[in-house]
Amino acid sequence: MESRKRTLGEDYRHYSQRSLEIDIDNIEDEEDQPGPSSDGGVLVEGNAPENLENAVIIEEGNRRINRRYNAEEVAFQARIDTQQIPSRLRMTPLVAAVEAVRQLISILILRCTRNLRPTDLIRFCFDAIDLDRPVSTTLMLVSTLTVESVVAPIMRVLQSYKHLKLEHGVTVDVIIVHRDVGAGRGRKVFNIDIDRLSKRSILHIEPDELGLCCAKAILYALAHLENDRASINAMRDKRRLTLLNRAKTLHNDAGVPLGPCTYKEIKMFEDWLNVQIVVISSESLNKVAYKGENRSRRINLYLHNDHYDVIKSLKGFYGADHYCESCDKPYGRIEDHRCPNACHVCLRMDCLPGEMKRCGECDRLCQSEECFLSHKATPGRRKVSLCDKMYQCRRCGKVILRRYCPKESHQCGATKCPSCKYYVLATDHYCFLQTVAPKAHSDRLIFFDFETDQSSGIHVVNFAIAQYFSGEEFVFKGYNSCQNFCSWLFSPVHKNFTAIAHNMKGFDGQFIMAWMLQQGVAPGVIPNGSKLMLITHTALNIKIIDSFNFLPMALSKLPSCFGLSEIKKGFFPHLFNIRDNQQFVGPFPDAKYFSPDQMSSKARIEFLGWYEAQKGGNFDFQAEMLSYCR
Repeated sequence: MESRKRTLGEDYRHYSQRSLEIDIDNIEDEEDQPGPSSDGGVLVEGNAPENLENAVIIEEGNRRINRRYNAEEVAFQARIDTQQIPSRLRMTPLVAAVEAVRQLISILILRCTRNLRPTDLIRFCFDAIDLDRPVSTTLMLVSTLTVESVVAPIMRVLQSYKHLKLEHGVTVDVIIVHRDVGAGRGRKVFNIDIDRLSKRSILHIEPDELGLCCAKAILYALAHLENDRASINAMRDKRRLTLLNRAKTLHNDAGVPLGPCTYKEIKMFEDWLNVQIVVISSESLNKVAYKGENRSRRINLYLHNDHYDVIKSLKGFYGADHYCESCDKPYGRIEDHRCPNACHVCLRMDCLPGEMKRCGECDRLCQSEECFLSHKATPGRRKVSLCDKMYQCRRCGKVILRRYCPKESHQCGATKCPSCKYYVLATDHYCFLQTVAPKAHSDRLIFFDFETDQSSGIHVVNFAIAQYFSGEEFVFKGYNSCQNFCSWLFSPVHKNFTAIAHNMKGFDGQFIMAWMLQQGVAPGVIPNGSKLMLITHTALNIKIIDSFNFLPMALSKLPSCFGLSEIKKGFFPHLFNIRDNQQFVGPFPDAKYFSPDQMSSKARIEFLGWYEAQKGGNFDFQAEMLSYCR
């Protein structure tokens, strides 16, 4: 493509439509990596001149789908028929093994990537009887996948395991992770703190039938970057097609076919507009998923649920006081972030060396007079300068924050004791674990419970109830109950709250964890195997714990354990909870819906007696579910 650049506001001319050919360098910074062919398939290449397709026997085994993480795992059984290998290759067994493995991988790649997108991730894991441990590749983009990238780790093993008999068979596990591609069908998403659509730091792009949200977001972001109020007002007006028409023109001028955009197309837009585009994705837990080469202008896009929006302010997006565009990290205190590309004294990116000058107050050596003045300044709302925040010891050379250790208290060689938190000389200091102060009583508690429809073989939450410590109750009904509950729970009004559910670690917490990951929130977790002992929303300091860790018994046994009068029998027809029965009002369901065969002998006898007394009565499903969850 010709190296022509355009800036916002120039008149567009008509250019011929260019065909899209995938180039690896436009997707990731990989050098000398063969990429996909122009027809969308993965480029299969190697040094093997022989066709050993008849010598490779592959059988597909189990295929497991993980809908929660949008991934799948396919198991293959493969072996090499040595009789089908040409006789001249059989004279050199190692060469024959290499060529056979290359042919095996070629077939697997063609079979596994047939319906994948360039942005999907794939990983191969090989195992055999003679291997001490499996051989695995890293997770790779389909667009960067080649035969040689998979063969390389296997070749290193074959050189060490020359006795490996491929004719005995190998197991190949292929793991595929499907990733988002912006297509224009935007759906409601939520920020770390509040609903993303209500944040002023995000400019929402309306979806369209052609899937041009990426180009629309780029144009809208550029208009704000250039502070072009006329273009902003024209593109913001939903009654006009200005933004859509400009997006079509941009696709045509940049040689990008109309439709959804991956990082390949974004690279083409970058080259055409001479702007750096950074994509932050919820799929990557709200971190940078794509970053183009450095240019004088930079815009930030947000990819969520296959839709692109514009991030107007990264500090507002992350709820942080500062954001380093070099490291792509948000942070609170300016003195806490150490960027390798910034001056270590004034923390500016554009600090140039000159005549050095030492500060008499903080003892730091500034690179120039401008550096000296900058580290003394208090720009914006900053009330304290960098000079007031830190100092350097001339004797030991350490740079120390004043809030941790005042200058007059500094001792060379002193370190902060992790137990008593004082600065001490480690060689002379003998300390012990300090007594932890008991936590003050708090009524910032939320108690909740979920009910699920399991008729499809997968638990789907269709009823949720939550109560404050005061007894105030909130009920969420329908098959969006989990989403609505989580949106309600993870809001600023619940900052520093603790949510509690019985058996959260093995049931309720799994749904909350999945929701947080879908929204791009990285939760803090204390696991115990596959159990979740604690889930923390770090931005809001909301903790979710399991009451079973404190009361290790079924809820139905709590009344007898504590000598309480039972409010209601703990029997509910979980198998009756299906979509068709949500509004059911009628005779009592059959006993089989209560799963009596899974009860203990004592509980089963108690249930049958209770059921005989109840079965002639009326059963209101919604009322019973509400009563059971309470």
